[in-house]
Amino acid sequence: MAAIQSAHATGRDLSYSGVAEWNLALLRAAERCVGSWSEALEQAGVEAEYRRRRRWTRESVVAAIRQIAEEGGDLSWTGVVMRAPGLAAAACRRRRFGSWRNALAAAGVECERIGRYRRWTEELVVAGIRRRRSRGEALNAAAVEDADAALISAARRLFGSWNAALEAAGLDARDVAIRRRRVGLRRRTGGVSG
Repeated sequence: MAAIQSAHATGRDLSYSGVAEWNLALLRAAERCVGSWSEALEQAGVEAEYRRRRRWTRESVVAAIRQIAEEGGDLSWTGVVMRAPGLAAAACRRRRFGSWRNALAAAGVECERIGRYRRWTEELVVAGIRRRRSRGEALNAAAVEDADAALISAARRLFGSWNAALEAAGLDARDVAIRRRRVGLRRRTGGVSG
């Protein structure tokens, strides 16, 4: 019953077909335990009006966010999309909040504290590139993709390309590519390069 109540609080579609899409195991368990999905909803105290797709308002979005926060739930965008897609979609509608960040702010949740991922800026990308260089780490795109996918993704998003980010950090992208070829040649020839 707790799983049903939690799903209801976060705005999940509690219609039979909706639950069959997002959590067939819950639906089957409820049917085994109490006989039917409808009976499970009644026992969980879910009002009949919420058994169909939930109608979201600004207030209900804020209330759902606050409830998830109080329960210690994951309020990152990825977490909400996975566990409460109805809430995520409702919050981002232009007539409500327009974005998940705006909805979190309206609920009094500090966005920076719940994000799973670093919020990248051009300065942070440049600092990341320079840090890799100072440590002697490879700076070619393939190596960075393997070692620090977040850095290269942010660089491409903010600068348009990895090479443009390298140049913003004061490095010559051609020099990085040449060094990569030399390292590859050394590996293939057992340490001797020409």
